[in-house]
Amino acid sequence: MQVALTGRHLVLLGWLADHGVLTAEQIAAALFPSVDFAQRRLRRC
Repeated sequence: MQVALTGRHLVLLGWLADHGVLTAEQIAAALFPSVDFAQRRLRRC
């Protein structure tokens, strides 16, 4: 299965390039409605 990168993917990749590591809580606060939702989506990618 091939997935196209979204704007959210590109933002996250840029932040990871700048910072190296981000917690699920940091990612969720910035890009997702909740930590649970963020963790489910991140596991799928």
